[in-house]
Amino acid sequence: MFRTHPLEVPARLSALRARVWMRVRRPEGIGEGTRWLFVVLVLASLLLTLPAPLTAANGTLRLVAVAGAVVLGLSWGAGYLRRSAPLAMDLVDAVALLAFALASPEPTIVFPLVFAALWFRSLYGSGRRAVLRCGLYAGALGASLPLWPYVPGHTGGTEIAPLVGTFPAMFLTVIVGRHLAVCDRRHHGGDTQAVYAYAREDLDHWESVLGRNLPGGVFGENLTTMGVDVNAAVIGERWRIGDELELAVTVPRIPCGTFRGWIAEQGWLRTFARAAMPGTYLSVVSSGQVRAGDPVTVLHRPAHGVTVARVFRAVTLEPALLPSILAAEGLDEETKEMARQRRTFALG
Repeated sequence: MFRTHPLEVPARLSALRARVWMRVRRPEGIGEGTRWLFVVLVLASLLLTLPAPLTAANGTLRLVAVAGAVVLGLSWGAGYLRRSAPLAMDLVDAVALLAFALASPEPTIVFPLVFAALWFRSLYGSGRRAVLRCGLYAGALGASLPLWPYVPGHTGGTEIAPLVGTFPAMFLTVIVGRHLAVCDRRHHGGDTQAVYAYAREDLDHWESVLGRNLPGGVFGENLTTMGVDVNAAVIGERWRIGDELELAVTVPRIPCGTFRGWIAEQGWLRTFARAAMPGTYLSVVSSGQVRAGDPVTVLHRPAHGVTVARVFRAVTLEPALLPSILAAEGLDEETKEMARQRRTFALG
């Protein structure tokens, strides 16, 4: 008689599986959730479009279509995991789209891929890059017209009107996509979150916890400080950095789904919250240039004593502290309202 035993999965494989799952599952937050939705839709569009060239093309063109689809899928997947889209990826996309169009019974078959890709890619990079990307895609479609008659198995020409007519819609897609890319401004931007500062000493702590190298800027901070207890800064405190720049401490950083997806660690939001080392957002009082090695000078420290760490603990895991943070005069109105209503941020 056989006896079954539970299969023990090595810890390394379990950690890898958890990390992969954190990457591919739908994250929280409108910005990161939109990115996930768009990459799913663009990959679904690729799978739904692929049968057309496979059923109508000859052996060589089938191979070209499959190769183009694989390249596009890998490029889009890598772009989502990297949370970026370098220019090289856009060039690869344009060439693969051209190859896919030429391998299809009609170039218009590639339209769904072009529009889905524009939606997805528009969430990454600057507005100027999005327009350049659209131009590359339009160029790929345009190049398919003169090349079409020279592809073996294609007879006659192809209509130019359907292709040219899509160009204005392509640029409209980019404009709308760019608006979506910056729609989550409430918790990821604004005057009170103009600058994010995090201490090098705290990054060193997380290196030991996570077991990996964490270079400056990895948490999304604009300023990586040394010798400054960022979490002990008082709300409303004024900093001078360099000769001209003056900043005011506003609110702690609240970990969100985007941050969790970037770090890709199981239970990261609560792990980060329990450490109470959030770093701080700052508003710009007067602008100026910043250079590596510039000293940070505290110009003014309010007497109320409500620190960044205290506000963070109050609005996350220690709601009993909420009444005490109302003493901070420089605290933003949204956080004050949370304190009055005894509300905290949900940490999934």
